[in-house]
Amino acid sequence: GAGRGTQLTPDGGLELAVRRASTTLTATAPGVFSSRPALAGLDIATVEVMALRVFRLGSFHPYVGAGLGVANLDIDVPDESLRDNDRICMALAGGARFYFARWVGLRFDVRGRGVYLGARWEGDEGWDDHGRWLVNGETQLGVFFSFGG
Repeated sequence: GAGRGTQLTPDGGLELAVRRASTTLTATAPGVFSSRPALAGLDIATVEVMALRVFRLGSFHPYVGAGLGVANLDIDVPDESLRDNDRICMALAGGARFYFARWVGLRFDVRGRGVYLGARWEGDEGWDDHGRWLVNGETQLGVFFSFGG
């Protein structure tokens, strides 16, 4: 993925992120050492806008954020009638940037994302019912560059 951010105030900013992740949907199975058979591959591509709150502590800048976006769910199954689908998603983030110099540093980031799937079956009990949300998370560690400010 890639992201582009801007600092709007000394303590806050906005980030635009484009991300893609591949995973496998598996069936549940009982037992301690059960086998979870793969059902399908799933590619998740998102475009998100996130507001970040930064806490400046010298060269160490921890942050938290929340945002909204659009997720494209592309399931890989033999059935041609199951096509990719665009859905609203929400994201939460937490992490820290450590500056080696004013323009370069190391960034650690943990994000959780929820994609709203809508009503799943008859008798569904509302927006927080089981199966309404596809949730995934990611952890990143990398070098960042800061231009300006």
